[in-house]
Amino acid sequence: MKSTGLVDILKDRYPCICQRTNDSEILFYDNLYLNLSRVMSSWHFRDTELRDVVDVESELLTKVSEFIEWIFALVKPTKVFFVATDGVSPVAKMNKQRARCFRLSKQAEYRSRDQQSCESFSCRFDLNCITPGSVFADKLHNHLKCYFEAKMNTDPVWRNVEVIYSGYDCPGDGEQKILCYIRYLRAQPTYNSSTKHCMYGLATDLIVLGLATHEPNFALLSGSSTPSGSEGTFIKSSTGSASKLDLLHFSLLRQYLSIEFAKLRLDYPLLFDFERCLDDWILLICLNGNDSVPRLKNVNAEALPQLWSMYMASFGKMQGHLSEEGRLNVQRLEVYFERLAEIDRLNFTETYDDLLWLRSKSAVQTEMTGVTALEQWCSDFWSACSLSANSKSSVLSRDHTEGWDRIMENEFLKYRINYYTANFNVEKVDASFMVELKVSYLQALQWTLKYYYDGVVSWNWFYPFHWSPFVTDLKCFQGEMFQFALGDPLLPFQYMLGVLPSKSFHLLPTAYQDLFDPSSPLAAFVPRESDAAWNEETEHPFADLNVPFIDVAILLEVTACRDHLLTDSERRRNRLGHCLVFQCPGEGQENYAKQKKADDFLDLYLCTPQLLPADVFDLSPDSVVHGLLPNAKVLFPSFNAFERSQVRPTIPPLITAGSHLKPIAVSAVAEEQEDMGKLACQLLGKWLLVKFPHCVPALCTAVSTAKERYDCLQDSGEMIGHCKHDLQSEQNWKRCGRRLQMELCDLKAVKLNEVRTIVHCTFPTAVRCSYKADGSPVVHFHFSNVQEQFPYDTTVKVIDGSQFFLQRFENTQELFTYGCILFSLVTETYGQKGFFLRRLDGDLLRIQLARSSCKIMQANLAHVAQRKRNSWLDVDQLMKKARMSSRTVARLVGNVWLLKNSDTGEGSINIGLNLKFSKANMHKPAYTVKTATGRWLYSTQTALILTEYKRRFPEVIEYLSHCSAVHKLDASVIWEDCRREQRLAELLSWLRCLPVSAVRTEQCGTKVVDIGMRGSLERMIRLERNRLISSGREEFYIVDMKASDLYCPSLVFGNWPLNMHKHYCLLDRVVCVRPCFAVPLGLAGTVIHVPPMVEVSHVDLLVLFDEEFVGAFRPDGCKLKSAYYVPIDALLNIRHVKVNPPKTIELVSRALQSTIYAQVNKQEQRMKS
Repeated sequence: MKSTGLVDILKDRYPCICQRTNDSEILFYDNLYLNLSRVMSSWHFRDTELRDVVDVESELLTKVSEFIEWIFALVKPTKVFFVATDGVSPVAKMNKQRARCFRLSKQAEYRSRDQQSCESFSCRFDLNCITPGSVFADKLHNHLKCYFEAKMNTDPVWRNVEVIYSGYDCPGDGEQKILCYIRYLRAQPTYNSSTKHCMYGLATDLIVLGLATHEPNFALLSGSSTPSGSEGTFIKSSTGSASKLDLLHFSLLRQYLSIEFAKLRLDYPLLFDFERCLDDWILLICLNGNDSVPRLKNVNAEALPQLWSMYMASFGKMQGHLSEEGRLNVQRLEVYFERLAEIDRLNFTETYDDLLWLRSKSAVQTEMTGVTALEQWCSDFWSACSLSANSKSSVLSRDHTEGWDRIMENEFLKYRINYYTANFNVEKVDASFMVELKVSYLQALQWTLKYYYDGVVSWNWFYPFHWSPFVTDLKCFQGEMFQFALGDPLLPFQYMLGVLPSKSFHLLPTAYQDLFDPSSPLAAFVPRESDAAWNEETEHPFADLNVPFIDVAILLEVTACRDHLLTDSERRRNRLGHCLVFQCPGEGQENYAKQKKADDFLDLYLCTPQLLPADVFDLSPDSVVHGLLPNAKVLFPSFNAFERSQVRPTIPPLITAGSHLKPIAVSAVAEEQEDMGKLACQLLGKWLLVKFPHCVPALCTAVSTAKERYDCLQDSGEMIGHCKHDLQSEQNWKRCGRRLQMELCDLKAVKLNEVRTIVHCTFPTAVRCSYKADGSPVVHFHFSNVQEQFPYDTTVKVIDGSQFFLQRFENTQELFTYGCILFSLVTETYGQKGFFLRRLDGDLLRIQLARSSCKIMQANLAHVAQRKRNSWLDVDQLMKKARMSSRTVARLVGNVWLLKNSDTGEGSINIGLNLKFSKANMHKPAYTVKTATGRWLYSTQTALILTEYKRRFPEVIEYLSHCSAVHKLDASVIWEDCRREQRLAELLSWLRCLPVSAVRTEQCGTKVVDIGMRGSLERMIRLERNRLISSGREEFYIVDMKASDLYCPSLVFGNWPLNMHKHYCLLDRVVCVRPCFAVPLGLAGTVIHVPPMVEVSHVDLLVLFDEEFVGAFRPDGCKLKSAYYVPIDALLNIRHVKVNPPKTIELVSRALQSTIYAQVNKQEQRMKS
């Protein structure tokens, strides 16, 4: 569901709710929730490259795996990872889903409207393939089941988390299934009310769903979720750049809303309840419309602040809240609607002049439709909203009259009646129609609230109109009681019939594909072409598409006659499934407890999914726990954390004529400044919470004022350095203070009177937990080299930074979990994988270590480098071998742009091989090389690719040899209209399937193993591994080692730079030690590609691993898909022995504070003298 503007309004009004972060910062959340259908739909809409590929399904499955890897590694939830895909929606939301599917189909058809062949469009990848019940949805479902099972059995970080997967065969939208699980958790007696939740996505419905849980520690994470396109790329490996992410904190949003409605708390202390006020706020958002109820007439996102203002103005007259635990109070709602009717009148006064002008230009006066006696109608049905001729109104028009008189009232009535007759397809607007419309709209509001708070109360109910009434006509409520029959959800194939357009009927089973023929009873529900027109000017064409409502009874009757024609596999896709729970056996279980007491070899139990009923997390309305739970603690971020500064909000009016919505400003009034020397002693080397009010931990390394500066010195024995500012430094400091003050005011609406003291901090990029010699837990940090400045008055002191990061562990005395994977760092067993059994005294651990064969293989690989390498060809030799002209070769090895539509000049695609880029000094290693003299050489594999190109697509080579070097190719000249789409798709598919397409473009000078050597390398490693396994060398043994000599990936957060080797060579044997990564943890491989190492920590190596895995690609010369680009800090190089860990900043202990303070006084006295 697209955002309707609420997100932007909230950011403008409450600027601190969103925290800008990146994927290098460390996040701490207990539960992570992900709706894959929402993520994939965003790929479909923006990823134009994927739509041009024939076999795009396998591409999407790979992207899904990569995205899950990225989001899990980013958040690293400690308890639950809930993944859902959209199942069958309730009928109330089905029509919006149907319009969405039809819009996607029309957009794809529009992009290919210049093609004359209908078959070319039907062969394209259908964007509606993720609809529940389709073949691709089933492929994705099976792929995810296998993927989660593999991750739970290979990745130690995943093994510590409960993974729950709810697929398309479980009814309900993805977000609704997530919300059901949260309600289920809150109803458990053992639930921790301070659990931190994180959901991926940022949209209006997600904000409403999150607030409806009343969980204070909830956040929405959003960022670059598209694998390619305008929004960027999610990071799969460390490349030195960080993805920009946004965190919307509900803890801050709740505090902002509490400030917004603080006047109600003061004026009506006995009536006001903040949690119920949040429920009313959600109801007001629903008036802007969603999938189950259209937006109220004359209400849009820009009018939401006006709705909030009118709510506060009418609260006293309502004498209470509009809803309670999802139940509407219709009497109070009528009072609120009476006040809200001002919007209708204001809107009409703005358009009345235009109506008068149109009437003056029309020869025939506009007549009322369906009304015979206007005066009688006004006195009977509309009396409540009409004014007498002598009464006056405060609603004034601009230039045609001074007040709202009888004439204006009658004109307003005509305006409303014309609206109803034009949009509701009725001949007569009478009382019965208005009562039906009124009750239906109230039912829609009630159904929506129940959907948010209790779950689906009816699978078959729906709002039977595309439009909503005027709020002026929502009155005379008689205490309507809303009763809903639960019913049963549709089956996947029935749902597909209800939402798919005719262009997507090939996704249906064969037995169903003719059910929308003209002779079928369902033909009347097919949208006509006249229902919507393509509009190139709008950002979202067909956004206001209205498709006919489908009759569910007829749908069920028709499908029942065809069910016997379904195949066995189709019947399996068309039935209710199970919710899958992946949970590894814990230490408390009997089998694990027995093994832990005995010093026996570890026998890890395979994690298999537990099948639970699809509705296992659904609760009855009586079992749902509403509101804020008792003892719920609001964790960071929070305005309340800044106790030293008095936070005073300034609340501007919600409605200001002719001006932009102004933000709620927060003023931080600080206390008196402490002595600078004492302050430096207290802060330097200590942890602070910075980035007001988001409370991000950072280490203080310097404290400064306009006159002086204190630094934490790493290499000095005195620990603290002190200096006085000269005139230039003082001016620079003042400019920095003004910049910080302006940034807080402009970006966060935080006002500081002045910046007196600045703290200079550095952030941890990685955290590693272990044990000291005495057995107490210790936290090691790796910090960024960049210092950031913050006003001291916006920071919070943290007594112990280690405890801040240890809080994610329930028991800090048991950091290692039984069976977690470890790697040895000692010389004799460097890089060997082991499993934790139990902790002995102090930091001594008993582990089960594997006798690795990597070192033996490293020695045996030496002779491979001595083999004869491939010969390289110059341009003349390449021309002869490929039998092409020099012009053709020169263009094909670079970029060749092809215009799909020469008339508009749009749709340029690259059909070149992209092997070299002379101006950028870049190339594809192993295919091209640039000599020291600047001469380009080409491998024999390049000649083979060019020869195959010519054999498959001779028409392209022929045209390329005659066209100008600066001219773009024209697809309409190369191919006839009937073959153009098919041949272009074949060309793009072939180019994408080439192994060279997976090779990155690197700077010239990259070292690479020649293609001709890779096959021998692959065979030798496979034979060597089989020989070692058959000889019994791949065995395990038990050993006791110190925690400092082991590396435990599950106790590392962030990208810890474990390996700081400055020199990597080709054919080095390496082991992947990064969890939550595409490469399985502990998998060994051989380096076949080493780029120039300008920045060692930011270099990726191409590694040919010993086994295949999901996400890897097959390089030229190999048979297995086992190659992957891996960052250096994710590898252990077997060729090296143990290295010293990187330097970290020593934290100042309490025992040294008095000594440091004495040093400060001594330095000050020395400077004064």
